[in-house]
Amino acid sequence: MDEFRRAQNTDAEFLVPLYAESSGGTWPAIWKAFAVDGESLTQSGARYLRNPHNALSVVNTLVVEARGERLGAMTTFRQDGIESTVAGAHDFSVLPPELLAALEPYRGLIEPNSLYIAELCCLAKARGRGLGSCFLACAKKSAAALGLPRVS
Repeated sequence: MDEFRRAQNTDAEFLVPLYAESSGGTWPAIWKAFAVDGESLTQSGARYLRNPHNALSVVNTLVVEARGERLGAMTTFRQDGIESTVAGAHDFSVLPPELLAALEPYRGLIEPNSLYIAELCCLAKARGRGLGSCFLACAKKSAAALGLPRVS
């Protein structure tokens, strides 16, 4: 049976490669830009995901697992205004111009006064089981609980 639960800091290492793949390389480029001296991409990504001040953090993430094996995750956050940002504790303006340009189309997906789905992904072996639909139902329920009229 599939179990949906709030992510914990110990899930960060699972989320890094999952989000790296689902983002088509966007998150790895961001994590690389925010890495500190000697930090691997995985370490930088995990540190980013553990930071509760980032909208894309374990605090805002649901994980699904079956028989103790993690299968996928969804990160959502409240979007009160178009100027809200995924960056949180990080200043995205320090990113290289080409990376900022690559991120620009995402702004069009974010609607004010919505619960924004920043990531929704499942391992290949877990696809076709309806997990995506279950994640969407969770997002709609969370939006309603927060008094938000929609999911974006």
